[in-house]
Amino acid sequence: MVSAWSVPERWMASTRKRGARSITAASYELVRAALVDPDIAVDVEPFGPPNWSHFATFSAVLADPFDSAIVATALALGVEVVTRDRAITDSGTVGVIW
Repeated sequence: MVSAWSVPERWMASTRKRGARSITAASYELVRAALVDPDIAVDVEPFGPPNWSHFATFSAVLADPFDSAIVATALALGVEVVTRDRAITDSGTVGVIW
């Protein structure tokens, strides 16, 4: 399962961010293509009412709203996040794999 915010976050990382927070356009396209491929069994979790209170809480901790939305989704689902995003990892807000 992946947060609906994961693809916009990857797009921003490939088009707007520089340095350690950036990714290549090819990396973005790989993730996007996998998530729209009907042969790959990955569900995209929408962002709705169960996420909102977590988002409000962690927006005070995480400056990036995409990070806050991804963490909020993980907390609403009771799952860990697969990330190398240092802000999420260092925040201690959610369990991290990677």
